[in-house]
Amino acid sequence: MANLQVRDTVFCKFIGTESNLLDIFNAIRKTHYTDASKVLITTLDGSFYSNLKNDISFMLDTLIMMLIEHQTTLNPNMPIRLLGYVDELFRRYMEPEKRKIYSTELIRLPDP
Repeated sequence: MANLQVRDTVFCKFIGTESNLLDIFNAIRKTHYTDASKVLITTLDGSFYSNLKNDISFMLDTLIMMLIEHQTTLNPNMPIRLLGYVDELFRRYMEPEKRKIYSTELIRLPDP
């Protein structure tokens, strides 16, 4: 049986650089961003805080959040998994602003 973890690791290592992620983003969204320093990699790594792990996620200009998952088999639960990833990424994004969540001021979240 094939080792799916190896394929996943190769995929993540190859794609998971700021410049490659910017190229992928531009290809998918038909944009022309050029500054890879605007890419913030936010991949969940199963830290003590949360056991969630995703393949690759990043934010661009703190306005757009993109999640990329490498699937070798069909997974009908992927929408639920992605919802969990987005929830966790929003929680981490909001951590510095945690007290403001109860104020009347709108807190701008990145578009997933």
